[in-house]
Amino acid sequence: MALPNIIYSGPTNFAQFAFNGTLAVTVGDFMYYVTDDVRPLTSLSTGASEAADQLTISKVFAGVAKDARTVSETGAVATFPVMTDLVADYDCVSATFEIGDLIGVSWNGGSALANQVVTKVTQANLAIGYATKRYASATTRVQCRILSAVVPHAVGGIG
Repeated sequence: MALPNIIYSGPTNFAQFAFNGTLAVTVGDFMYYVTDDVRPLTSLSTGASEAADQLTISKVFAGVAKDARTVSETGAVATFPVMTDLVADYDCVSATFEIGDLIGVSWNGGSALANQVVTKVTQANLAIGYATKRYASATTRVQCRILSAVVPHAVGGIG
């Protein structure tokens, strides 16, 4: 799995969240908001299906980690930066994409959520973003716009 390539994230397109401090995070990880802090997707107990997890995450999706933390860096953090609106290249489940095709979070080929992999979805309530480039042939890396569900944006949005 290749790390995401951040193409654009404007200077005001991030928010400072609290972070619980006992979880490892890599720059580019998808983060969700729970209670009073953000966590990487892999810390969420999975549901009955990928679609069920996509629905759960789409409602609490905070954005993309702008910083990294190791498990040894214990202790809660009052401010952890999360990009809330960005364009990036992410690994994806093999598919063709048209500009505007919806993307959601993905299981890692089994029954666990992947922190940095997306998949094509057909319903807006399952999406965390959309494709920003056309791929006429199947690809395993897609350029997409990722939008936080927790931090509202004046322009855009999904669905």
